Amino acid sequence: MRHINVLFTAVSGWPTHATVNALRNSNNAEYTIIGVDCHPNVASLNYVDYLYQVPKCSDEHYIDALIGVCKRHNVNIIVPLISEDITPLWNNAVKLHQLGIKVLLSGRDSKLLVANDKLLLEEFLLSNGINVMPKTARLNLSRIDRDLELLGYPDKPVAVKLKDGCGAIGFKILDEKKAGNFKGVSSRELRVNPYISKEQLLALSESAKGRYLLQEYMPGSELGVLCLVDHGRTVYSLSHENYDMQYATTTDCELVNNEQANSIVRDVNALLRLDGNIGYDFKRDAEGRLRLLEINPRISATVSLAVKAGLNIVEMGVFHALGYDIDENVIPMYGMRMQRVYGTLYTYRGEPYGS
Repeated sequence: MRHINVLFTAVSGWPTHATVNALRNSNNAEYTIIGVDCHPNVASLNYVDYLYQVPKCSDEHYIDALIGVCKRHNVNIIVPLISEDITPLWNNAVKLHQLGIKVLLSGRDSKLLVANDKLLLEEFLLSNGINVMPKTARLNLSRIDRDLELLGYPDKPVAVKLKDGCGAIGFKILDEKKAGNFKGVSSRELRVNPYISKEQLLALSESAKGRYLLQEYMPGSELGVLCLVDHGRTVYSLSHENYDMQYATTTDCELVNNEQANSIVRDVNALLRLDGNIGYDFKRDAEGRLRLLEINPRISATVSLAVKAGLNIVEMGVFHALGYDIDENVIPMYGMRMQRVYGTLYTYRGEPYGS
């Protein structure tokens, strides 16, 4: 049986346990799993073999720290679990490849950075005749009143988000009637109250200049799509209806076969020439039409639903990136439902102690 050494980034996040277990429980290969995080939790050693602290992915020493860990454990492939990791890893993909380290991301022949930027993505899709995203505008104080009016404000709320963020970091809804006390955007606790006023929006624009956008607010239900893509060719496209979310993480969803979403995904994957594990987030507008909110060109936190339904899309992504054959004829168990509750991991005197 082949042996593969895998490094997961941002490994101490809440949904990571189930993603890692997709490899841990495999009958197709044996894995040594290395985890890194800028704030590692020793409890993560309940599901990874080795755990290291590294700088934040925005730090200039981040890639060198990853390379050091990779060399120590002869890592075959790096699997990023957050969108913030995408740009530094993609920018250094050639350097990593020369060291024999694969990265589970789309290649240099793709438009990955377009996929990872909501503003660039909307512009690119519209220029290619694909109108599937909500109306979007860069947050520009010099024309903010005009842009807000075009998005229906104040009669309709407006979504405020980072153009390249994930996990709802920075996400707010401009709605004067529902706005409450608000002092920042980064902390997870403040996501409980997403509503802000226009005055708070103006203050918010100073916290991350150039990264914020305004977007037409979609009031309907959410749907996600988990993909495995072979250089633009969609091998698998699995959609799931989201019934509940907590802190921007899906906690209740069901695997379905939504052909409308699958059709959009196939077209966009081909146009952007994406590769590997790709996640799509949709939401329905007031008329019930699916609108594409964003693409996460990496493994999504809900991949464990597909794995439980018989399609190990995590391992398939690793195999694909390493050049191994995968089975393209697996039919998942549609109707599989995932209801995520807080799992429990233990430590004793600084050492992992099971789950």
